[in-house]
Amino acid sequence: MLDGKWYNFILLGAGVSAFFLKFNKFAWLELYLFAVFSVIVLLLNSRFLKNLNTYAEFILFWFGAFVFKISADYHTSADISKVYTQLVQIIPFLMFFGGIVCCKKYEGDRGDKIKKRVWKNYFPEREDDLHRLEEIVDKTDVNLLALDAAWGQGKSFLLQKFQEDREAKGDIVIVIDVLSLRLDNFQEYLIYELDRALLSCGYLSRNSNLLRSIMKRAHADIFSTIFGKGKKHFCETFYDFQRELLQQGKNIVLIYDDIDRSENKELIRTILYLSEKLTSQNNADFPGRIKVIFQYSMEHMEQLGFQNDFLEKFCNQKIGLTYIPLRRLLLEIQKQLYPRQDSVLKDEDIGRLAPYLYLGRMGLLPDEQVRAEHYLHSHTTIRRAKNMIKSLVGDSQVLPSDFRTSQPNRNTWIVMRYVEQFLPNVYDAMRSMNLRDVFCLHYNVKNETRRISLFELVNLKHEDDYYNIDILLSEDKYPENFERYLVWRMLGLDGVLHSEETDQMDTEGPVDLPEFYRRDVRRMRMIDDLDYEDIEQGVRFILAAGTASVNHYIYYANKMVADVLKQPEAERKRAFRDWAQCMYQEERGIQTIQRFGISVWWSLFHAFAFASKYWKEDEKRENYSTLIQFYFQEEAVEMFDQKLLDELLPLWDGMPAGISEIFVEVVTKLASLSICNNWNNYENFFVFLSRSLGALYRSGMIEGMDPWLIANLADIAHEEAFEASKVRNGKPLEKSKQLAAELIHTACREAGQHRDFFKECDTDSCLSRYVQYYEITLQYLAKIEEIMKCTSEGKVRYQPCIQSKWYSGDADAVKETEKLMKASNPVQVAGENPRNLKLVRLIELLKESNLGG
Repeated sequence: MLDGKWYNFILLGAGVSAFFLKFNKFAWLELYLFAVFSVIVLLLNSRFLKNLNTYAEFILFWFGAFVFKISADYHTSADISKVYTQLVQIIPFLMFFGGIVCCKKYEGDRGDKIKKRVWKNYFPEREDDLHRLEEIVDKTDVNLLALDAAWGQGKSFLLQKFQEDREAKGDIVIVIDVLSLRLDNFQEYLIYELDRALLSCGYLSRNSNLLRSIMKRAHADIFSTIFGKGKKHFCETFYDFQRELLQQGKNIVLIYDDIDRSENKELIRTILYLSEKLTSQNNADFPGRIKVIFQYSMEHMEQLGFQNDFLEKFCNQKIGLTYIPLRRLLLEIQKQLYPRQDSVLKDEDIGRLAPYLYLGRMGLLPDEQVRAEHYLHSHTTIRRAKNMIKSLVGDSQVLPSDFRTSQPNRNTWIVMRYVEQFLPNVYDAMRSMNLRDVFCLHYNVKNETRRISLFELVNLKHEDDYYNIDILLSEDKYPENFERYLVWRMLGLDGVLHSEETDQMDTEGPVDLPEFYRRDVRRMRMIDDLDYEDIEQGVRFILAAGTASVNHYIYYANKMVADVLKQPEAERKRAFRDWAQCMYQEERGIQTIQRFGISVWWSLFHAFAFASKYWKEDEKRENYSTLIQFYFQEEAVEMFDQKLLDELLPLWDGMPAGISEIFVEVVTKLASLSICNNWNNYENFFVFLSRSLGALYRSGMIEGMDPWLIANLADIAHEEAFEASKVRNGKPLEKSKQLAAELIHTACREAGQHRDFFKECDTDSCLSRYVQYYEITLQYLAKIEEIMKCTSEGKVRYQPCIQSKWYSGDADAVKETEKLMKASNPVQVAGENPRNLKLVRLIELLKESNLGG
């Protein structure tokens, strides 16, 4: 019930009391008052229930002092009545001690219950592994055992139960944490632990101190020399100490926890050597046995330079843990950890992950599942699976519900959490670069490192190319490439087709539902590259969500909506000043919105990009429209200038996809601005155009433009500006200007075609709104052309220091598609402004219904 040998504290108290009585006579009252005072001080400075052992030892110490004092006083005076009085006076101490014992008993019962719940095994395989381990340890001919399994497979968890079972049988189990040791103190620490084992058996070793002194390279102490066997060598002393251990009649099991996590190779060699020597005398002549269990992963041991042929001398037998497939790991852990919650992870979700890859699409490697299973064998661990489930459940407090349930965001979310745990190197790469760069493979040709994108590998058609692909994606030669390939497949980026393959998608004649929409989804995903943008923005959002800065952005965006934009128009100006004042006074405002050298509007538009992910469709329309109107009114924007070009970048980037009204709201304001200068030599002008064309593309009003070519406009502008900055009076951004003109021409041509189509269909003025959308878009594009042709060059007052990149998601259009295709008057239904249907999709549906021809 009490920890340790409690009677030693009574003897210690009696000894201290005798010592002081020898040199100083003190009265019983002085001793008693001092004891009471010390207990009060202890109570005032420490919590009773958290320090029961300390209080128990303290009371036992005073009990020993009291007993010796009472005995000494009776020996001096022989007054029995005085003894009775003193015994009555120590009754409160005895009662206090009784209270401690009761509390200890209650704590012990509760601790036993908690202890029994600690080892909660989810998998029968681990029970079998434990039984197999115990059988091997019980073999008399196995002294050194290696438990070989990957990190996170549950080795320490298994040995925890093993330790409990062996100690219940009376064995002595010593667990040594190798990471906490240093080479210079390991031997001394080992002897200390073994000496404690002897003391627990009631035996005082005659060799432990001598052995420690020899290990310190010092001479044996004089008492060991006189009363022992004289000056002994290390080997003789070590074997004598070993015999003392074996003669106690108990089995001693030494467990070295994760020796492969130590980078000290000399320490590992010392552990192996001493363990082998320590078990060398296990034979029938002694009643006890010394067993050693090394816990490591052979993969990491080989990385440290320890091969099997070296380790075989120090390991009589090696045991591994039973492999548990990923599907069982995830589903069982989810069931055990969160039994009362709805399953976050479904069986079909796991089927899309490696090594299963049930994607419905052919991969570049015909045997990718076999390769993935082989490669991920050591990566698939219980710890990682548990961390993945906890991350997915924790995301319910961070990510919006719609994001976690609608495709492709749900698949992106689950894959990202999988990659975070099982392929962390790829996850780290995603944090620092865009997806196109992440999925660039590196390979060597004659000592030269080259690069090729996975998106380019899809176009390889020759027979020799399949051999090259096999080499590029070899899990043995280029493991990093193989990992990136698996993530590329799981995210769905392998579904991007190229122009030469689009003809295979065309069909003739009417298409029945839901076949039309399934074909439509393939076109959006494969032909238009929208799937890439959806996945890109999903990845970026997952990486950012939950961080402190993003939470601050969301807080201030929602506060802006509630405190400013929801107010009457006449009150917004004052409310905006109050909002800004509140932001300046709060610490998180300094970390996000109020940043030196950055416009508050830039930060606010960026904040809306994050916060809009948590808003409903109608809230996005209303909040963005009101914000845009308030921005142009508050800033009194009248012309295109450098400040406007910079501030609107995050507005374009974060504009929700599929909501053309928001895009039209912005370009309506821009088309009405005056022009004084051209900005052909300012890189952010072309970044502005690139982002605005990207927003036009994502709004669903056009589809014929290449989204990567749009993004390249910004990249080319940055490159040209960087090269121009190296020389005095650098060249203008000619490549950017040329590409911008081509993109504007392409956008104008398609927008004009769509406008004319709606005019032809609009016999009842139901579609006039869409005609107006394209008219405004054409006016905006004409305004950009006018800026580029202006003869007066704008003066760049500062160089841009911030680049933003944000994409928004795409809504599901199944219901609107069915409604329109089944309607007797599709034009009238189209005129009702279907919320979830992009205009380019609307045009296709009207053409299918033979109303547009």
